[in-house]
Amino acid sequence: MRSLKKCLSIAFITVGLLLPVWGDNVQEQVKSTKFIDTLELIVQAIKLFVEEE
Repeated sequence: MRSLKKCLSIAFITVGLLLPVWGDNVQEQVKSTKFIDTLELIVQAIKLFVEEE
């Protein structure tokens, strides 16, 4: 179960970091609040996984 949580955490981080690259204008998306909100959600999800252990 612990390794599953680590894999999910890594997956969330990877997706969060790749989101701005998938768009047309990378610099615009990195500056956007949507990207920051996504990173905040990823951090909160990781905190939940860590607290459950």
